[in-house]
Amino acid sequence: MNLKMQPKTITGLANRGHEAATLLLETFDFDQHRWNRYRVAMNLLDGALTTMHERYATMGDEPGYEKFINDFGPKTENFKMSGPARAKDAQATNQLMETVEAWVAEGHPATVDAPRLRSSLRAVPLQ
Repeated sequence: MNLKMQPKTITGLANRGHEAATLLLETFDFDQHRWNRYRVAMNLLDGALTTMHERYATMGDEPGYEKFINDFGPKTENFKMSGPARAKDAQATNQLMETVEAWVAEGHPATVDAPRLRSSLRAVPLQ
C-alpha cells in the first residue's frame, strides 16, 4: 500500500471499488454459486467417502480401517479419545459407512451430472 498517494488517487480507487461492488451485486447469482459449490463438494465428498468405505472392512488381504481404529485408538498417545468418545465415534463412523453403502447402491446420486473439477478435498493442519 502506498501511504503517500494523492487524495485524487485514493478517491479514484474508492470509486472504482464501489463500481465493482455494485456490478457484483447486480450481476452475481449467489444462489447459483452456492448450488455449484454444493454440487462440487458433494461430488468430492462422495469420492472420498467411497474410498474410505472400500478400505473400511478390508484393505486387500489386510484388515481395514475399522479394525485399525478399534485396535490402535485405545493405545495411541496422540489425539486420545476416552472410551465413551471412541464408542460414539465408532457408532457414528459405522452409520456413515452405511450411508455410503446406500449411495453406492443408488448409483452415487450426488455425482450424477456433477461438475468434474480438478481439485482436491483434503485436510491440512493449521500452522
